Amino acid sequence: MKSVLPKQAVSKIRENDYGDWDCLCGNHPNDYGFYPVNDRNEEVNPAPDEWTTNLYACFKCGRLIDQDSLEVVRQVPVLDLKMLV
Repeated sequence: MKSVLPKQAVSKIRENDYGDWDCLCGNHPNDYGFYPVNDRNEEVNPAPDEWTTNLYACFKCGRLIDQDSLEVVRQVPVLDLKMLV
């Protein structure tokens, strides 16, 4: 089940001076990281045939982030995220 953040809670994550992302939860690439996900919240390779959503997931808090705008589009429970093995 997809969770949609209320309109007033939609925000953007921050890109620091080095081009790295800092999530609202405090996650950054050297911590839990951010991974490209499909519409089933599964990590995918960022190849055009596998990754059609343009979304990255914060694997600390479950926020799904639009790669281009850095806008948080929704949040899912972290346990619903599936990592590649």
